Amino acid sequence: TTPQNLWSLPQVLIIHIKLFSYNRYWRDMLDSLVEYPVNGLYIAKYVLNPSNGPAIYDLCA
Repeated sequence: TTPQNLWSLPQVLIIHIKLFSYNRYWRDMLDSLVEYPVNGLYIAKYVLNPSNGPAIYDLCA
């Protein structure tokens, strides 16, 4: 896995979670459990310049 950093924070942040692992011959569904907060997802440690605004997001579907 490659860590990703954000340059700035958008008003709406969309995160795509990878569900499959691919190799040359087949794909496998990943069975790792991903836990995250529904309210107050704090992502400042992934932002290169966190002073540009609040780094807190709420989940909405």
